[in-house]
This record gives sequence, structure tokens and C-alpha cells, in this order.
Amino acid sequence: MVIELYIVDGIRGVEIGTVLTDRNPFTRKNRYPELELVRLAIPRRTYSQNHMDYVAATLKNIYDTRNQAKSGYKIIDEAPIMKHFTVRFEKK
Repeated sequence: MVIELYIVDGIRGVEIGTVLTDRNPFTRKNRYPELELVRLAIPRRTYSQNHMDYVAATLKNIYDTRNQAKSGYKIIDEAPIMKHFTVRFEKK
């Protein structure tokens, strides 16, 4: 979702879920939190109703076309800890 928001309309966000929680340091397996969330990075200077309408329309467009998505993304490079800062993705 976060990658699509940026690609479709340049809306920045942060994934707060599997990527942010890192892997188990001993087993290197993903840790899966109870919730997968997105934090939108909306600058204060543009925090207007028009901007929020634009964000809502983009989210609706992505949701409405979700069946057309052929694949997601996979991690191709990540730091051993705090991977969310430098992780690199590639389309599957």
C-alpha cells in the first residue's frame, strides 16, 4: 500500500507492520504484528481539506483497482537490524 501510494500519486507514508518490526535476531524469521498500519506523512503546510480529499481519492483508486495488481513486492536488500530505514524492494 505504501509503495503504491507513492508511485500512483506521490503520497509519502510509512509502513508500520512487518517491515518495521524487523526479524527475529536469532532465527531471522519475520515477526508478524497484530496490526499492519500505514502512517501518512502529510506536511502541515498542506494539511487542508483539498489535500485530504486528494489522499482519500488516491486510497479509493488503489482499493478499487486492487484486483488488477498482479503481484506485490519482495525485499531484495535489508540491514540486519532496523531494516525499515534502508530496505530495498522489487516487484514480484
